[in-house]
Amino acid sequence: MAKKDIEETIETDARETEEEGSDVTGGDSQLRSLLAKQYKTAQDAIRYFSLDWDEFESLLFVHGRSADNARVKMSEGSLSTLVIERAGRVMSQLPTGSVNALGMQDQGKGMLMNLILEKYIYPNANEQYDLETKLFLWDAYSNVYGTMAMCYDWTVEENYVGPTCWLVPMRNFFPQQGRLSVRNCDFVFISTFISREDLQDIVEDAVEGYDLEAITEILADTKSGGLKPKARDDYTRVNPMWEYRRRAPFTDTGDIEIVTKYEAGEDGRWLDFAPDFGGRVIRNIMNPHKNGKIPVVLKYGFPTMDSIIGLGDMEKGRYMQYAMDTTLNLQLDAQKLRTYPPIKVVNGNVVMPTVRFQPGAKWLVSNPNDISHHQFPDIDNNLNLSYQFLKGALANVTGSTTTQSSTESNSPTQGKTPQAIKAQNVSQSTRDAIDLKFMSKAIQELFGGMINLVNDVEHKDPIKLYCFGDEIAQIAQNYPDIQDAVNFEGKKQGNYVGNAKTVEITIKPTRITNDKGFIYKIDPTSTQQKDEEAENARLETIYTQMMQNPEGFQILQQQLAMTNQTIDVGEL
Repeated sequence: MAKKDIEETIETDARETEEEGSDVTGGDSQLRSLLAKQYKTAQDAIRYFSLDWDEFESLLFVHGRSADNARVKMSEGSLSTLVIERAGRVMSQLPTGSVNALGMQDQGKGMLMNLILEKYIYPNANEQYDLETKLFLWDAYSNVYGTMAMCYDWTVEENYVGPTCWLVPMRNFFPQQGRLSVRNCDFVFISTFISREDLQDIVEDAVEGYDLEAITEILADTKSGGLKPKARDDYTRVNPMWEYRRRAPFTDTGDIEIVTKYEAGEDGRWLDFAPDFGGRVIRNIMNPHKNGKIPVVLKYGFPTMDSIIGLGDMEKGRYMQYAMDTTLNLQLDAQKLRTYPPIKVVNGNVVMPTVRFQPGAKWLVSNPNDISHHQFPDIDNNLNLSYQFLKGALANVTGSTTTQSSTESNSPTQGKTPQAIKAQNVSQSTRDAIDLKFMSKAIQELFGGMINLVNDVEHKDPIKLYCFGDEIAQIAQNYPDIQDAVNFEGKKQGNYVGNAKTVEITIKPTRITNDKGFIYKIDPTSTQQKDEEAENARLETIYTQMMQNPEGFQILQQQLAMTNQTIDVGEL
């Protein structure tokens, strides 16, 4: 039997086992055993990557303590700043883009979905953090670990029912062994930690899809308290620095680890199980997303061909940062020795009890030469040159700029001349452009998945949007086909929607249902930090040309009007 046939047979047997075990409380023994083996294999696949994450996280936090907290070393933090600043440039604002319905007959639905994305999902998808902050952290942490995962799903909350997304800590993300992307994975595991009260709420509310009897058994096993998941003591899942930042170890975390297995395919399943409680399966359902995709999107720092874990700036620049920190600490040690240098004493000629290190002390000696300071060689300049060289080398490695000058190097990354600074900016712009490309691809995939949840997930309640100010003008100009769904004061009297101060838009689910689905296209570079001086120069050029050629300006306005657009000269 061929290898491919063997793998297909194993996967078929595994799926049959999962389906058979779904009717048994907590899943039958075969299902639990299968999940445990697959989960351990996935953990082992990235175990050695996680050993480096302690270093990367410590560098991000500019944390200089040794593993046992026995000694503190200074770190000058350049690498951390480079990572954060790059994310700030690449992901400085929410993206703009367009949602298009697949199929020529449903373009109006695409316009409606675009409205839902900007006016409904953007302000409400606030799991963990607001959406803009999550996207910024997504980019930043992708350059810390090399890869960063974002999960998306449908949420039902008191004030919001719709798609949301949340960052998945890399120590809790376990993809299928040997795969380079989520698209190629048959499944992934994601670990979360929930409180005992959350499980109680599921039982009390009788949430559909959960094995309430299995959850009740877990609650009974934890009735005495003292909860601490085994994962909290796994050195690959916890950075010792975190305990130091909390200033206290946790002996009773009060939470329970629940692992979710997300399977791909039209017949894929979502399985939640508790590894610390015999692997009890508390949920075993078909993938509620009709697209059959695993609801996880990865943002890569730089994709590699050896692992799903990519290459980030932290991994590339850590040894340069260590060398810079070593140089810095040598300089500090040298200053300490020069401030309080060792003293040479001729023991026989000195009354030792009188040798006191305090102001105004009187030392009894028989000869002025009996006591002298140790003389150190002058190495400060060499340390300074080493630091400047390493600073420039770090900029080379990470593709960032620095204006640190050096008499020992002609490298343009270390110069202050206009030509050198121009070369630095080109290098940084190129590296930012690469990161921006990966970020745009990830956002496009994420928003595309979230938008299709509005189409795929069954929901009866209509979506209500509230718009104000300029948003109302946009509705009036760009969405004339939804005027019947817009409610505002004075509508019954025949007033124009553009004159309203506040409007409510009610969109029924049937109004936006599209069997072929939707796609999201991001506007290139729309998240990137803009160069205000360059933007101002371009606007001045446009304004000057308009004033010099009024006829051409009128033609431009006519062309824009054909696509419901206009130039606001006052805003310009």
